[in-house]
Amino acid sequence: MKKKIKVVDVAVGGRHCFALADTGQVYSWGFGFYYQLGTGSTEDKMEPSEVSTFRKVEKISCGYFHTAMIYS
Repeated sequence: MKKKIKVVDVAVGGRHCFALADTGQVYSWGFGFYYQLGTGSTEDKMEPSEVSTFRKVEKISCGYFHTAMIYS
């Protein structure tokens, strides 16, 4: 059984998406060709995958080929 996550914000880029959980965890999926999924890989992800962050994320913004995060 998958754990339930409360999503508080979603950011959408050209071909990728990010979701921010109330815990500060970040999840991404979509087209990864330009490393915009934050996984360190160009692999595409068709399901949300948790992105490793060192601090709690407060806000996410996506553009066509990029993603930016603001940490607390």
